[in-house]
Amino acid sequence: MNRDACLTLVLPHTLEEELIDHLLQHPEWIGPFVTVAVDGHGAPEHIASVGEQVRGRARRVRVDVLVNAADGQRLIDHLHEDMTGANIDWWLAPVLKNGSFTA
Repeated sequence: MNRDACLTLVLPHTLEEELIDHLLQHPEWIGPFVTVAVDGHGAPEHIASVGEQVRGRARRVRVDVLVNAADGQRLIDHLHEDMTGANIDWWLAPVLKNGSFTA
């Protein structure tokens, strides 16, 4: 299948397992994906804990998913419907090439 886009999601670390469950429920929409712990900067109202407020950044998880662009939009629509108010930022970007090296 042509994976011509990368859907990036940035979310509170507390939602990581729920989001992964959503992704795995729709293998027809997703390709390989990775999750990475990151620090979120920006809107102070999204920094939940006092410790994060002192640090000036929030613990977040970044998920990069290879998708077909149309399926990426379907996934965005699905997540928006099922996880409304979850404080998830996303972007969908083109992928020029992808592949893997195998032995």
